[in-house]
Order: sequence, then C-alpha cells, then structure tokens
Amino acid sequence: GERAEVQQARSLRDAMQWTALGNPWKFLRALLDNQSKDRRTEAVLRIKAGRMAEDYQTIFGGLARDYAVTLVAGSIVLPEPHLERQRLHVGTGPLRQVSLTFDHQGQPIGPLQYKYALSRYERRYSEAPGNRRAVTLDTAAGRLAVALGCDGYRQAPPEDADFIVMPGALADPESSCPDALEPAGATPRLEVRTLGLPWNLVGSPRQPARHRHGPPVQLHNRWLPARP
Repeated sequence: GERAEVQQARSLRDAMQWTALGNPWKFLRALLDNQSKDRRTEAVLRIKAGRMAEDYQTIFGGLARDYAVTLVAGSIVLPEPHLERQRLHVGTGPLRQVSLTFDHQGQPIGPLQYKYALSRYERRYSEAPGNRRAVTLDTAAGRLAVALGCDGYRQAPPEDADFIVMPGALADPESSCPDALEPAGATPRLEVRTLGLPWNLVGSPRQPARHRHGPPVQLHNRWLPARP
C-alpha cells in the first residue's frame, strides 16, 4: 500500500523515509510512543504492523494451501505478535522477530518461532524473549524445529526433531555468529539463504543493495526416512 518510491529506493534507510512521509501522522504518533535506540525504524514497523501480519498469513498460508505443502515462512518483525483463533495478531509490546509454519490446508502450526540471536542492528529496534524454549512442530513432513539466523548455529536442536529448518541461514556462520557451534549429531539441516533482497537488509541500512548476477533461485531436496 505504499508509493512507488518505497520499492524503488536504493537503500533500506531511503525506503523507511518514504514510508514515514507517506504516513506522517501515524509515524509521529508511533515515534513519540517508543523509546528504542532506533526510534525511526521502530515507528515505521509499528505503523505497518497490522497490515504486515495480515499479508504475511494470507500470502504464506495461501501458498501452503494452494500447493498442499508444509511451509515454513521466513521471519517478520511485529509488535508482541500472537496467535488467536488461528490468526496472527499484533499487540503494543516490544518488536519481536518471529516465523510461522503452515500446514497443507494453510492453517498455522503453532506456536510462533522466535529469533533470539539478534544482530547489533536488530537489537536497536527489537527484542528477543527472555526465556528460550525449544519447540518441535509435528507436521506432515515430520517433526521439525525452526531456527532463525544465528540461532541454528548457537544452540542444538530439540532431541526429538527429525530435522531443523533454518530460514536466513548464513554462508559464513563462524565469522557472523559469535559462539557458533559445530553441527551436533546427524539431525538434517535445511539451510535457506535469502537471495535477491530489494535492499541491503543484512548490514547498514544506508548501504545500497549489491546486485547479484547469479541464478535467482536455488532449490535443494533432502529426502528423509519414512515415518513409522
């Protein structure tokens, strides 16, 4: 629902500024109501949070239903997100980075999966929950655990997990993730790396995106043993 300048911006910072200009009163209200280190980023994310949550579930739940698959969606940043009657809602608390998994009918498989190992930039506007609880999701694809970003390299997956899905996996976790661990045991790891970012979402928001000229999509199949 934003103007073309947002999509055409050369950096994340420019995109956020155009979003703020397109929603001046909502932005100012959200700016005054938060006290994070990066108040502008938090304000932009808060004013779009309700629409973001709705679109997130509509798009990924719809894909899971249309293709009759179990789908692990990538992370989204929302204020105090929670599931209520199978719908993703937002609250008024801190911004959290979460992921949601959908079954073959497009319905959420709870609970929400949180990102705990936040980067220095992410900590400026969002927070991780205080107590981490490893959860295994029982799906038609097997018992899976979800780990976002560096979480997959810093903690072992639950013992009952058939495999671990890692949205936002990194090519060089040893240098990017402090205290990274070697993969433990023989639990299969499905590492999903983000390609074709519209802006540079990994480093400084001032830096323009690097244009990649390689293949835009990579598909990897991992065959798992049949469940009893």
